[in-house]
Amino acid sequence: QSVAVAGTRAVVASPENNTRTGAVYHFSTDGSLQFKVSARNPYKQEDTFFGSAVDISGADLISGMNADNSDGSGGALDNSGAVHFVRLK
Repeated sequence: QSVAVAGTRAVVASPENNTRTGAVYHFSTDGSLQFKVSARNPYKQEDTFFGSAVDISGADLISGMNADNSDGSGGALDNSGAVHFVRLK
């Protein structure tokens, strides 16, 4: 699990959420802590660990997925990993 903070925003990763598909939770504060939105694994594949690493800059979230299998071939790219960019609202 990882956490990143920038200004009034924080993101908290849960890479083992939901059969290890992973999720990242976004929080913001302007005097009180508010849950804003969650980012989920775009492929919804088990054991891919979306959120294995996170960083945030302004409204831009970067999330690692250390066991991405999106090519689905069962070949050399299985578990190769990926980086996903998400614009937070």
